[in-house]
Amino acid sequence: MRALLLWVALCSACAVDLAAPQPRGPRKDVEVLPDGSLDAAPSVVRLRMSYVQGDEEAVLLFAGELSRYHEGRVRRADLPKTLLERRVETVGYREQAGWVIAPLAPLVPLERYSLVRVGAGTLAPIVVREGDRSPLSRRWPLAAMPSAVSLALFCGDQAPPGPLPAQSLTLVPGGDPIWASVADFGPHLGAGCVGLRPEEPLSLSALAPLAVGGSVLEPSLLSPGDPVWTESPPCPADTHDLELACLAVEDDRLVFTQQRVAALWMVSVAGRQESFALSPAARQVIGGLSPSQAYRVETFSADATGVERSRGVDVVTSEPRARVVVSEVMANPVGPEPAQEWVELYNDGLVPVALEGYRLSDGAAEYPLEAALLEPGAFALVVRHDFDADSVVDHPPAAATVLVRVAQLGKNGLANGGEPITLSRPDGELVSRFPARSASKAGRSIARRKGAFDDDAAGLLPHGPPGASPGLPNGFE
Repeated sequence: MRALLLWVALCSACAVDLAAPQPRGPRKDVEVLPDGSLDAAPSVVRLRMSYVQGDEEAVLLFAGELSRYHEGRVRRADLPKTLLERRVETVGYREQAGWVIAPLAPLVPLERYSLVRVGAGTLAPIVVREGDRSPLSRRWPLAAMPSAVSLALFCGDQAPPGPLPAQSLTLVPGGDPIWASVADFGPHLGAGCVGLRPEEPLSLSALAPLAVGGSVLEPSLLSPGDPVWTESPPCPADTHDLELACLAVEDDRLVFTQQRVAALWMVSVAGRQESFALSPAARQVIGGLSPSQAYRVETFSADATGVERSRGVDVVTSEPRARVVVSEVMANPVGPEPAQEWVELYNDGLVPVALEGYRLSDGAAEYPLEAALLEPGAFALVVRHDFDADSVVDHPPAAATVLVRVAQLGKNGLANGGEPITLSRPDGELVSRFPARSASKAGRSIARRKGAFDDDAAGLLPHGPPGASPGLPNGFE
């Protein structure tokens, strides 16, 4: 079966038809799909123009309204950098009813956009309506990942509550369609996700449907390609080898470490289902288990080549263990430095931890901690002896926060430009590492997302408003 190839509109390659008609006002024949209008467009949208015949690549979408200056530049087919920075990435394709462009990201509610034709000017102003449900996020294939695209997965709060009946959907509108059905992954796919399985692995790029089962999908271009394989060491002896991943079993969690090639995972354990996609060497934690208990773990995986596997493994969790992590660092307080600097610790384990003998290090020196008991789910703030917990310019520690005072933090305080911080047990075993991150804004800490691994750069970020949360869970923008 043939499929219609989609073209990405590239302005630098625009072949401009200078004889194109010059519109005197907004075009009335721009269809806003699936159910909108120019002044109330959905955030996930496709725009169809019946009058565009040839020179389709000159049709572009920009954020905001065009000024008189930018309008003139568009008519002269001379787009300035200030306008190109506002361009919305789209793909285009032809249907019998006209030329269609599809933005590859949801449009912003209540914002204005401009549909233009280079060499002609503005075709139509567009206003995005408010109140649309959030689209399901694409979980698989991973972004920009070469893949056979034998299936796709979209997940989110707005997914149908139960399994969807089998149905056929058109992935590529126009021409001879490529068909996909709502995928059936058996018991592994729980509530909150919608899967699509093409009739056969895609050989050409295709757009995912706008919606499935009443749920809007994140705008997605599914592009096939050759998957990237990496060399991976054998799974450690104390883990389970799942062929595509190593499964480590701890006291209250499972840790999947991906091997060789990217894969989508659906895991059933302890009466619940979770789905996630991992690139090689990436890790995923499934928590909420009980210590010293037997579990059956059922897994379904699909790698980037389209090969699917199902496997079950019996595991036994370990006894409760201590787990303390460096969760937040304030190197650049509003108040005096280094007195108001601090390092936050969080007990992410199931048992209380006696901090006496633990050591913080900044690479130049170690700072032993004094006696303090950190309960499960509790926070401790490591501060200098002259730290003022009642400062009126810095965020005060939460009432239940354990304060652990040391003679100093860092050789001359914590560097605003960032420095690596480590936490070790009394026996010298490293338990947490906090890589160097620049703290350029006074009063804003660098914080760890809950569950983020030490080497996960995306898991250590500047804190969201109000800037820091000593003794409380971290927040992000």
